[in-house]
Amino acid sequence: MQIYSKSSDFIWNYSGLFFKMAGQLLLLPMVLSMLQDDLVGLWYVFLAVNSFVTTFQAGFGPTFGRNVAFCWSGSTAFLVEGAPKVDGGEVNFPVLRALIGSCKRIYRMIAFAVLIGVASLGSLYVVSVSEGLTPAQYTAAWVVFCIGVFVNVLYTYWDSFLRGIGDFAGVNKAIIVSSLTQIAVIAVMLLLDLGLLSCAVGFLVQGLVFRFMCKLFFFRAEGMREGLGGAPTPTRSEVCEIGRALSVNAFKDTAVSLANYAVTTSNTLLCAAFIGLSESSVFSVTLQVLNACVNLSTVALTTYSPSMQSAYVNGNKELGRKLAGKCLVSFYALYSVGFTLVLFVCMPVLGLFKPGIDSMPLLTISLGLYLLLWRHHSLCATLISNTNHVPYATSFVFSAVLGVALSVVFLILSGGSVLGLVAGQAIAQLVYNNWKWPHEAGRLYDTTYPCLLRAGVKAFTARFKRSR
Repeated sequence: MQIYSKSSDFIWNYSGLFFKMAGQLLLLPMVLSMLQDDLVGLWYVFLAVNSFVTTFQAGFGPTFGRNVAFCWSGSTAFLVEGAPKVDGGEVNFPVLRALIGSCKRIYRMIAFAVLIGVASLGSLYVVSVSEGLTPAQYTAAWVVFCIGVFVNVLYTYWDSFLRGIGDFAGVNKAIIVSSLTQIAVIAVMLLLDLGLLSCAVGFLVQGLVFRFMCKLFFFRAEGMREGLGGAPTPTRSEVCEIGRALSVNAFKDTAVSLANYAVTTSNTLLCAAFIGLSESSVFSVTLQVLNACVNLSTVALTTYSPSMQSAYVNGNKELGRKLAGKCLVSFYALYSVGFTLVLFVCMPVLGLFKPGIDSMPLLTISLGLYLLLWRHHSLCATLISNTNHVPYATSFVFSAVLGVALSVVFLILSGGSVLGLVAGQAIAQLVYNNWKWPHEAGRLYDTTYPCLLRAGVKAFTARFKRSR
């Protein structure tokens, strides 16, 4: 059956994103005012480490999610690339149960590998950048944070599965409740003067609540509990066979996630290592606010992805072309508005709580333009991956390595200017990725990139005329 995105899906996605962003923005002034600069910088190092370790499972999330969408649309087999075409088939619950079993098995292995890496290499890095702090200021927080990272990876597949069946109401209800819980926990603990431990405990609690609720809503989907309950237990060979079929693109997606990490979050680590924790807090806050802007601008992509994946399985290329165009047009429009608000409203307001945060408008502008170009070609790559093809993995990894190398060189040549971080990454992406994957996205739908944009504008215009 074809998965269709509903208007309510947009409402829920924006609501979930609003609460997630609002929670971060509400907590940010409190964290900035109640933690010393070194602890603020160290917290962002914690988050950067979390972003790094979760990339080892991040590639599996999109892979399993889109195959859940294929299965929900009637597909009964899993291919290394692409998917068997169907015509309105029903859900095959034995196949779906085998997919779930394969997913659980893989995530168990990843979670323990992540825990070992965080407890060893992660601890060494945290100690190395915390020379100005006493162990008592961060040790307990780091232990709790490591537990939170492990739990998040172990059960993260429920989020992917829920998105795969297109239940965005469930996903965002989980986001809203878990975000409110995190705000309450961190606020109370900060008021009790528990320092960095407040943020770590809030991180752990938010992850537990979010994943528990995703699992709850997944089994509440129509026919899900009965269908899976009546399906036979998959054999070990079936589970392993699915894992082998999906692991190829999963590892490619993981490589892409690592590359994306290198071109965004790794800058926080480089800033802390080359410049210092206090200076890295300015860069990190700016990046956090702009990333919120990026997330807001890609809601259409998140909402339409299950529909585009389902359209691919059902051979409906016209629907896929229209939805892809709407994703692109929505991205440009929302990012333009969001970036303007960040530059002229958000950063000056944050400067009232922590003087100096808004002292580098040139950094905000350059980082904002870079993220626009980077997220633009990443969006086009996601359009391609909706067909279970990941041809861009090699170029993403190469550009990431080049970007980190250039950033280090520019940091040294500029005497530790944060603008060097942005310049190094921007040059590496402009060489190839920024133009290659928009072009390939057009070819995917038997058209050109400008025609995709026109299709998106036409679809939005027609919808606006109907609503009048």
